[in-house]
Amino acid sequence: DSSAGALVGEGVLAIRTVASFNAEHAFYLDYCARVEKQAAKQKKEAWGKGFFNGMAKGFPMWLLAGIGKFTFFIMEKRLAEEEFSVSEECDVFSVAFSWNRIVDGSWVPMMVMFMMAVPLGMAASMATDAKAAKDAAEKLFNRLDRPSLIDPSDPSGDKLAAVKGEIEVRDVTFAYPTRPDAPVCTKLSLKISAGQMVALVGPSGCGKSTLIQLLERFYDPTAGAVLLDGADLKTLNLKWLRQQIGLVGQEPILFLGSVSDNIGYGKEGATKEEIEAAAKMANAHGFITDNLADGYNTDVGIRGGKLSGGQKQRVAIARALVRKPKILLLDEATSALDNESERIVQAALDEIMSQSTFTTVAIAHRLSTIMKADNIFVINSGEVVEKGKHDDLIKIDQGLYQKLWSAQQ
Repeated sequence: DSSAGALVGEGVLAIRTVASFNAEHAFYLDYCARVEKQAAKQKKEAWGKGFFNGMAKGFPMWLLAGIGKFTFFIMEKRLAEEEFSVSEECDVFSVAFSWNRIVDGSWVPMMVMFMMAVPLGMAASMATDAKAAKDAAEKLFNRLDRPSLIDPSDPSGDKLAAVKGEIEVRDVTFAYPTRPDAPVCTKLSLKISAGQMVALVGPSGCGKSTLIQLLERFYDPTAGAVLLDGADLKTLNLKWLRQQIGLVGQEPILFLGSVSDNIGYGKEGATKEEIEAAAKMANAHGFITDNLADGYNTDVGIRGGKLSGGQKQRVAIARALVRKPKILLLDEATSALDNESERIVQAALDEIMSQSTFTTVAIAHRLSTIMKADNIFVINSGEVVEKGKHDDLIKIDQGLYQKLWSAQQ
């Protein structure tokens, strides 16, 4: 089924989004349902195709058998209807016996060899790829069998009785596994109070998105610790931790299915009322009910292709809000939008942050979107070089934030 294949492809390409919402099992069940539906539909077709395919491939054998049977039938009829001398009868029987020996001794083996030559030739042509296939399969199964260092299905770990949303990054050093000799962060430290709206700004490659990935625990720090309400993230149950966090990425990633399905991925077992409430918070309920033909049941298409950029991003925000997170992570949530879409989405985000008590961490490329932040951390080369409110940072002569602001003006 093409829809099942598309769903798997989207899930693999956007695996971090899927993992951040603990939606791996939901994707698996959805995939199985689509495959079972298609299998039931095609079962009758498979029986019909199999029957007629067998008939077609067996026809040459039946034709040869018929020719042989007809030949011996003619010989028997001729012997029965005509009178022969003893010598003539012997000649006829000799011919029949000789024909039978030819058929059994050479014609049948020749036909068997002919019918076997085609599949054997096909098998021989693939034999040259056997070693490459074996090596590839060995690498694949070794990778599949490798235990994950950070396993969301691991039931171990603590669960805090109540989450306030206080975040502390304490002397964190980190390098990606593919580049162990190139640390992204070196002794990075910052503290975010519960309920604050803070922003992370800085030049590209300074470590802003890396910090988001450490908070989601896609990776663990090489040294140092990331803490939630004083507890090291490594000691917390991973599935529970991700249930406390809502993530909205730079690219609005939606999956094949309805608008309701996409919002519901944010919380396992989300009700219709919860989905609509989250959509209203994200300023998405209006366009869903007024502009989409089937409302919440509208199919968004592959990668959300049937919706505009602003619509997709608002659905993605609703997906993050449906779980009522204690921490909301915004990874440049408006930078990929046009000006009009950015204005609409930013208005929705401003309203959410003004009415909510959860902690918000926003990575901002456009500094105009985080002017009202409670605290702004300016990061450069994996270290916090400046921090404070917008009005204070812009006054720092020759400061990095001031340079970034001036460049955008």
